[in-house]
Amino acid sequence: MNFLKIKLAALVMISTVLSGCDKVDDIPAVPTPSAVVINNGQIEQGGPCAKLAPWGYPKYNPKQDANQFVCHDGYAFEFNPRSRTSMWVVQHITAANLNNKIAKSTNDFRPDPALRDEVGPQLVDYESKKYIGMQLASPQDFVHSKKQTSQSFYLTNIIPVNPYTANDTWQKLNENVRQWAKDYGEVYVVSGPLYLQGKSIDSIGRRTTAALIAEEHNAYLGDAVQGSIQVPTHIYKVILAPKIKQARAFIIPNQPTTSAYLPQFSVSMGTVQMYTGLTFFPQIPQPLKGQLDNSIGQWPIR
Repeated sequence: MNFLKIKLAALVMISTVLSGCDKVDDIPAVPTPSAVVINNGQIEQGGPCAKLAPWGYPKYNPKQDANQFVCHDGYAFEFNPRSRTSMWVVQHITAANLNNKIAKSTNDFRPDPALRDEVGPQLVDYESKKYIGMQLASPQDFVHSKKQTSQSFYLTNIIPVNPYTANDTWQKLNENVRQWAKDYGEVYVVSGPLYLQGKSIDSIGRRTTAALIAEEHNAYLGDAVQGSIQVPTHIYKVILAPKIKQARAFIIPNQPTTSAYLPQFSVSMGTVQMYTGLTFFPQIPQPLKGQLDNSIGQWPIR
């Protein structure tokens, strides 16, 4: 079985553990302006988005003008009409919310009302027998809210992945993330698909008028049919624990894997930034930002 060899010769993983601290404000939060956001198809000011990203949302350089930013009650994301997937999903998980269990998974997968039907993924797009739809933000992260749990079943929170990855490796990683939220009080999480070298390994779904959007921007992802949902080569997750000033990250290949390999998929946040072209938590001040980028938090993987 060929797995991604994360440790490339050009990369040097710095395993320095950042010094712990007791206060969240040791990483000073940057006030988030009341930006215009899209929430359930309605334009509004501020809303829940400000609390999800106190150090800024993931940032592309250069900016991807064709992408669409959407914010729901428990998570926000940036949707790419070319791949027809969200390129990142941001959420804030707290120990208090996890311990306040009032909601159960609804399994009501459905299109996201924030996107037009001709752009957003539809249920018919996920009829593939080779891949299954996997949630980037797990519904078990939102047990404190029936509404947020339900919103996690929007298809914009779904990407096509190998069943083994979804049901074993990714599930185990999500369990660890929730445990880290309990251990350290809270974590900020960014999850998304990764298209190494700008290519997908496959495509599913129908060709829609989203293809016209892609063609207008001269955007291609490998040789897959434009307008169809692009299957990522890998999936990533970045976790920031502000109370201890540490970060962890993982890149998981989209092929049959087991959770036993999870420690091998651990990388630095900077590694994920290099492969995605994103900057995570861009408003964390230096030199702390650089330390977070180049270190791997020493949290136990259970």
